Amino acid sequence: MMAGLPADFPDYIPTASRPPIPPETRANVLARADGHCEVCGRRAPLDLHHLHYRTIGREEAGDLQARCRECHRAAHVGLAGEWWNDPEEKEAYYETFYREAALG
Repeated sequence: MMAGLPADFPDYIPTASRPPIPPETRANVLARADGHCEVCGRRAPLDLHHLHYRTIGREEAGDLQARCRECHRAAHVGLAGEWWNDPEEKEAYYETFYREAALG
């Protein structure tokens, strides 16, 4: 469950059902990116990627990254091609995977 939200609020909210990103926050993230993906640096149409879902509807610029479509998709697809909605959940899963592989 996301902090500050009701207990019955889902952990992942489909894009069409989410409260909108505050317009000022959206503008600040896109201005920060200056037309470039904040991951690969390529000039491309940009998506806003949530680094976490704890602040849905009240995001600040630090909660988001402007990413090209390829980098945005890569943030949600795991090593086996599986789709991850929550970037924190994906990161935690693979952190454990890599740690165990390193100890291997």
